[in-house]
Amino acid sequence: MIEKFKRRLDGWKCKVLSFGGKIYLVKSVLANLPVFYLSLFQMPSKVAKKLNQLIARFIWGIKDISGIHWLKWDQICKPRDRGGLGFFDLKLENWSLLNKWVWRFGTDHELLRKKIIAGKYGFDDKSILPPQSHCKKVSWVWRNISRPLADSEDPLIFYLRPAIGDGYSIDFWNDAWTKVQSLRLSFPRVFALAVKKEGKVSDFDVKGAEGWVWNIEIRRELFK
Repeated sequence: MIEKFKRRLDGWKCKVLSFGGKIYLVKSVLANLPVFYLSLFQMPSKVAKKLNQLIARFIWGIKDISGIHWLKWDQICKPRDRGGLGFFDLKLENWSLLNKWVWRFGTDHELLRKKIIAGKYGFDDKSILPPQSHCKKVSWVWRNISRPLADSEDPLIFYLRPAIGDGYSIDFWNDAWTKVQSLRLSFPRVFALAVKKEGKVSDFDVKGAEGWVWNIEIRRELFK
């Protein structure tokens, strides 16, 4: 992918192109080159950083090591109405394309494809997020699609907070349904002592005399 970017950029005459022409070429041509790759594979951070550097050097007409970047890359990637150039960060684009499959898995409950995947790999077809798949029986395509779920910096995983309804679709320990990312990661000691380590939110609440209360059984007292 890096070599493909270099060949395409070397073929364009940087000195005879206007600044607007460079922006148009990058957005219309380079933006479409890695779409298939980015939608199925998680791009290594070093590769994404290198590709972003190649684009930035082309925009500012930098051929050798020395040169001036008149705007930071983060600023370039901001929308035009926020002072940026509306560019794309390849790492974020990679996350968004992979998360598109994760999002459809969680929202298309009646989709035949979801039922086939869940049945083949033993997933819960009512889950909002598919489990992180590392076992050999799972195809390499699905392993790559679900790999960002293990990345704490993934925007979807970081900001996603499902709304509690009947609690039948939300994993109690692994889904981020509270203000923290997940109860399993935020309270590892409680999770280690819990008797039931799997289940939905609806499996952990019981109706008492004063209303619904949480019922989390642990093997011994936490502070004993």
